[in-house]
Formats: sequence, C-alpha cells, structure tokens
Amino acid sequence: MKESIEFKGIWYLPGQPEKSAAGNLYYKKGNSIKLELIGSLSEESHPFAGFFSKGTSEQKLIYGESSTGKKITLVDCFKGAGSYNTSCSFPLTSFDCTYIIIGKHLANPDEQCFNKITVLTPALSDWPDSLLIREEIDFEGNKIMSFKINIDTQTVIHTEVDLGSKLKLSLATSATMTGQQIYPDCVKINQLTYFHIETISEKLSFFELLKQAGLFIQFLSLATYSDQYPIEVKLQDYDDYSEYKVGKVFTEIELFKTNRNEDTKSSKSDFLFSYRDIEDDFSSVIQKWFSLSKDLMPIRNHLLNSIKRKPVFTSLDFLIVVQALEGYHTRFINKKRISLQSRIEDLITLYSSDVPKIAKLVMDVQVVVNTRDYYSHFFETDKKVFIKESIELFRLTEKLRLLLICCILDLIGFNKQKINEIVNKHNLFDVEN
Repeated sequence: MKESIEFKGIWYLPGQPEKSAAGNLYYKKGNSIKLELIGSLSEESHPFAGFFSKGTSEQKLIYGESSTGKKITLVDCFKGAGSYNTSCSFPLTSFDCTYIIIGKHLANPDEQCFNKITVLTPALSDWPDSLLIREEIDFEGNKIMSFKINIDTQTVIHTEVDLGSKLKLSLATSATMTGQQIYPDCVKINQLTYFHIETISEKLSFFELLKQAGLFIQFLSLATYSDQYPIEVKLQDYDDYSEYKVGKVFTEIELFKTNRNEDTKSSKSDFLFSYRDIEDDFSSVIQKWFSLSKDLMPIRNHLLNSIKRKPVFTSLDFLIVVQALEGYHTRFINKKRISLQSRIEDLITLYSSDVPKIAKLVMDVQVVVNTRDYYSHFFETDKKVFIKESIELFRLTEKLRLLLICCILDLIGFNKQKINEIVNKHNLFDVEN
C-alpha cells in the first residue's frame, strides 16, 4: 500500500542499452507516473537531436535498472515537458507513463509471461470477516493489568473458484507483525485479505490479468456498496524464481498504474452483503458474474457509477439509474419495443411479492418517465406534467436504485429470499416515500 515511490537509475529503450540516460522515476498516488531524464533516449548521435525530433512521442516500453538493482519496465510512455540549454552538453527530457512493472523486463506490452495476479482493495480486508488477530485483556477492577495479542500466522484460504477459461480465483487472509527491530517504539500488526487470479495452464499478459481482476473489483464494489479499486497489485511468473534451501522463492513483481486520488471510506455496516452472507453460494455467484461479463457490462457500469460517493447529487445520477433499468429489462426480460413505463412497472411487479420494500415503494411511474424525458430530452416543462426536482428527485433515484440492485442480484444467482434478506438489513434502502 505504497503512497509513493521513487527510483534512481539508468533508462533505455529495449535493445538499446548503450543509449541510456540517467534519471529518476516518480509515482505518487493520484498523480501521473513521471520519468525525468538527464539526457535523451534518442537514437540520434547529436545530444539534442531527439529533443527537437518530430517523430513519435510515444514509447511502448522503456527499461530501467534502479540503483537498488531492480529491473523496471515502464509501459505506454509519452514524451512530456523538457528543457535545454545551448551551453550545456545534454537536454532534460521527461515521459509520462501509464504502468510501472518492478522486477521484470517485458519483451513487449502483451507478453504472456504471468501466472498470477494478487490484488488488495480498500474494503476487501473487512469483507470476509476473518479474525486472525485476537486479544485477551485481564482486569483488576476497572484497571487493565495485562493484555495478550494472539496472531494466527497461517494464511486462511476462504475459497477457490473455477472461472473457466483456465483461470481460478481465491480469497486469502493473513496476519503479520513487524517487530521492534524496525519500529523501536511500537509493534505493527496487520491483517489483510487479498484476492488472487491464477492461470491453470497457459500464461497471460498483465493486461489480461488486470482485466480479469477488474471484474472481481467491480463485484466487490457492489458487495461493499462503495467504489473499490486496486491499492496494491503483485504479479508472479512461475518460471522466475531463485532456489534456496527452503525451496523456490519467486521474484516479487509489483505493478503500479496511473490512478485517481480517492480515499474510499466504507464500514461493514454499509456493506450490501459480506462474504459470510453468501459463503455457500459464492462460487456459483462469481461464476455467473464472470460469465455474464459482456452482457452485463453497461448495466453493471451504470449501477457502480450510481453508488459512487459524490459531493453533489445531480440529474445525471437519476438518468444513469433509469437507463440501467431500461437496459436490463430490454436485454434480459423483454427485447420488444415497449415503453419505459411498461418496463419499470414490469420490474416492480416482478419483485413486489417477495421483496416487501419494493412493494411498499410509493412511486408514480409516469412521473419517472416525465422526469426522464425532461432531463434527457431537454423538453420545456409543461405545468400539467409532474416532474421531480431537488430532494424529491434524489428520493426517486434512491427508490429506482433499490429496484436496480434487486435486478442485478437476481441476475447473478441470488434467489428472491436472499435478495429480501440483503435489502432488509441495509438501512440505506429505508427510502422515504
């Protein structure tokens, strides 16, 4: 969970180590990845030729060797700002990069050389609800006399799921303690849960593994009812290891990418459902989620965009949910050309008998249609036509979002009873009528 990194080293294009330049690589959470060079990576003999070159400003790969001995690959790099002084023998150049891979030089961006990706997201460690760290406190009256902390250092594998396409997913929780030799005044204890996606036979590129990881991250966003994203990513190549007396030790390969500067705060009470809630059905739900990835993509994206925490609610939030409901009904229930009003009424009817919170919704569907038309088609308001604005629009959006969540849960394998349990325990769905 590194907030920033800096590497000093030499940098060069693949196959051209003799034309290297010294420089520093910088990464900071929420900012771009920047490589600043003393000199140029140009193939030209004159030191300033590359600075003035009109050729391509993009480099698919740049190799680095850090002062700490790390191999580094920078992927998708674009020439940035630079400077030169005619009285100096070298220019200053820079690149903005999309990805950093620390620990390996890739032959090309799409090289299929990885067997496994390991990812941590902000809320994942709380989601399985595992307790590997336990405390015992001895009291004498109101005074604490002593306390003990017990740490189970064995990694707990919660589940393994066959994703098809020769991939499997697993969840694992582990606890670690950093002793006083590093932190003289304290002991640092961590319990973290990661998910792994592993190839069963053939290796994959880091792009493809990231894509698969992204699907599960979207599932976690739904489960935790919060915007999830990778805060730590590691890769493994099972052919890249060192032999020791204890056995094989795989080379640690870290991945960083240009990311947004977000600090997602979520608590267990906000989760839509936890791993324990769906433990018995976890494998089938995840398999359905991955198998429907293409069919579900636009609707899933609209839903996840609608639950992101935003400083201000706007009419776009309403339109996103309505469009997702319309798309869901069209794609999975009735492909015929029917009205938006009929589609929403159909969805309400579908869940009303099994999900009381849906049955209790007070919602004029014609007003939903009028409001959608007003905000999406920019119609002038007719005094005879009712639309929702301000806080009323927000409340209407919350009701429609509840309906959309029922649709998504139904599609990925939750039965109506489980859907009802989930929405009943979640106070965010106590929508005012």
